[in-house]
Amino acid sequence: MKEVCKFRITLPAILVLLIFGSSFVVNAQEISIFEEFTKPGKPVHAGVTWRYRSELAKVTTWEQIIPGDGLAYIRINGAKNRLSPEIKWPFQMLMISPIGPNHSISIRAKNMVLPGVASFIFTYTERGGLSEIDLEIVGQDRDLPARTGLKSQTNWTDLRMNLWNRAPLNSDTAERFIHQGIVNSKGVATSHQDERFHIYQLDWYQDRVEFFIDSVKQGEFIGNIPTTAADLNIGVRHMAWTGQLSEKPKTLLIDWIKIQPLLSQDVESVGN
Repeated sequence: MKEVCKFRITLPAILVLLIFGSSFVVNAQEISIFEEFTKPGKPVHAGVTWRYRSELAKVTTWEQIIPGDGLAYIRINGAKNRLSPEIKWPFQMLMISPIGPNHSISIRAKNMVLPGVASFIFTYTERGGLSEIDLEIVGQDRDLPARTGLKSQTNWTDLRMNLWNRAPLNSDTAERFIHQGIVNSKGVATSHQDERFHIYQLDWYQDRVEFFIDSVKQGEFIGNIPTTAADLNIGVRHMAWTGQLSEKPKTLLIDWIKIQPLLSQDVESVGN
């Protein structure tokens, strides 16, 4: 992955690198994006590159994802018309890179709960090991009490917050995770199978990560946080634990994507 980075390398920084080795990492430059999808085709924003990955429905042009009507369309074929059945666990997603820490990443989206897939915002890099931060919405509602002990409606949407920091590349299980129902402003675990738009947000600091849905804090991880610039991925994936795909085509709708700095100062960094 080619990265756009901001460096300020000094002799003391080089000496620190020699002493501490790979504990210092490359950070992406400060990014400010508010993409509302009002223009057809591939978005263009300074400092990042936009890509897509289409393994659940065929995409040949950016206009099929972003026609210019104010929405991005993440489509999924029906189960009998899987685009690439040879791909065991396929993605359908937008990719924006590089994004580093000290950014707030949020989307306004509808249909994040879809059968047979997990919908997500996640960062991913294999530089120096596996580093990943996940906000995942599981594709079927639960009809059990919320595992956090919260009050719940008759059903509630399963939220998974996961983190790996420089883990072995074959690590399937997150080093840290929080699994619970989505919590609303009343502190009640609730369902997002409601045909409404919601705001999903991941705030990535250098020393912590905070997760919000509709401005309600869902959870956080403190300390031992990834600081390497990464790909930002937004979309869906079919996996073993997400259940069966729908017989009918489904679509995740994204109204906007916002990426904004959390801190104004530059972060000094040394690449490894």
